Amino acid sequence: MYLIGIVILFYVFSYRFFWKADEKKQQKGPGYGLISHRGLTMDAPENTLESYFGAVDNGFSWIEMDVVSSKDGVLFCSHNMDLERETDLNGYFFDLDSNILKDAFTGIYTRHKGAYRVPDFLNVLTKLPVNIGVNVELKFKSWFDVSSARAILNYKEILNKRQYVISSFSPVILIYLKVFFRAAPTALLLESYKYFWVVNWIHPEYINPRADMLNYSLLNFCKAKKIKLLTWTVNNIKTINACLGMGVHGIITDERKV
Repeated sequence: MYLIGIVILFYVFSYRFFWKADEKKQQKGPGYGLISHRGLTMDAPENTLESYFGAVDNGFSWIEMDVVSSKDGVLFCSHNMDLERETDLNGYFFDLDSNILKDAFTGIYTRHKGAYRVPDFLNVLTKLPVNIGVNVELKFKSWFDVSSARAILNYKEILNKRQYVISSFSPVILIYLKVFFRAAPTALLLESYKYFWVVNWIHPEYINPRADMLNYSLLNFCKAKKIKLLTWTVNNIKTINACLGMGVHGIITDERKV
């Protein structure tokens, strides 16, 4: 029993301190470029097919998009879990079946004119050119809600035909993916250093920090662990160039491609 305890302790110690990101998975991710934040939103509402194709037409090779799960496990592109904030429906995505959500219009409270559907994630992946990479952020109603992570398992085959990264603010979601979607490159989203400690336990291939978190301590940590950085949301050329100069691999932006 004493020997078993030593072995377990050694494994835990090694897992916590002596790990590095999976560089093979990182080959599916971006390399030193701009990522369109929810698509190009000058002419269409965010997270719509129109905004995604606007980004493609503007020369972006990567698009960041948010996805939420319906009650019956179908993923739709939306930043918000509630429907009334941007669509013509009420309630929450996770309370409604996909046959209702597929008829929803979005962007109805923005400056955009026209009828824009809430896009089905499968339809987006089918229609976007296969050379366009996608940074898919999985939304959730609580840290222990893995409904969107469970749903994305149904999209493995089509995702693996292109470059992609799956990100989330929830460490639980990323752990779930590490177990059930082992091929997926994962990214931990951070808006402060409060939960930075979880990085050493979930071993993401990427960290997606808010831009004002960037400093040389973070850069040196990521270099040592071979983690790549995808920062958000940077909207001026000077800061974009500064981020690239620091070695950030992807910069999520609302601006047109520069």
